[in-house]
Amino acid sequence: MSSKEVYVWIWPENEVTPVICGRIEEVCSQIFFDRGSLQFLLTQKGAIEIVKDQIRTIEKKWKAVCEEAELNQVDQNLLWKRQFLNPFTVEGMK
Repeated sequence: MSSKEVYVWIWPENEVTPVICGRIEEVCSQIFFDRGSLQFLLTQKGAIEIVKDQIRTIEKKWKAVCEEAELNQVDQNLLWKRQFLNPFTVEGMK
């Protein structure tokens, strides 16, 4: 595993151990999520639902987290839709 690669784990409901649901990799300054195959026990639809849930959570909690971190408006604007919810991260997702 290179320093530009990370595995994503989830804890399935009613399970005591996590499973790998995919891999995130940086290639030429672009981030790709490989949801894997059946070996990861996650369908494309399941992976998309996880990502959609993460997006909803980030959108819902963004202001509160920024306030807790005492980020000024300039820093919030620099991070929003650049570091968090960058449109390229969900390109091609239906």
